[in-house]
Amino acid sequence: MVPLYTDLAEAGHVRPLFCYILVIAATAFIVMFFVSQRSRQVQIGYELTRLRQERAELLDRSRKLDFEVSRAASHDALAEAARKLGLTLQSPASTRPTD
Repeated sequence: MVPLYTDLAEAGHVRPLFCYILVIAATAFIVMFFVSQRSRQVQIGYELTRLRQERAELLDRSRKLDFEVSRAASHDALAEAARKLGLTLQSPASTRPTD
């Protein structure tokens, strides 16, 4: 008795079947590759959105801190802080240099 696969091979059925399986496997691989790339692209998009929002919040905080620094360094704010501490302000002309 001759094995069945020999009969199929002689009839030319094995080679087309192998080609179909190979084409299906290659197509499945390509589809999975593109799906994984698209998934990664979406993930990077969400991360980019989060980072842009974080950057905007940090810029806003930086502007607020710059405003507070400039306000605290103003002459009026320094004079008010000195008065609260019980210090008196003198003009630069009223002070004598020490030798």
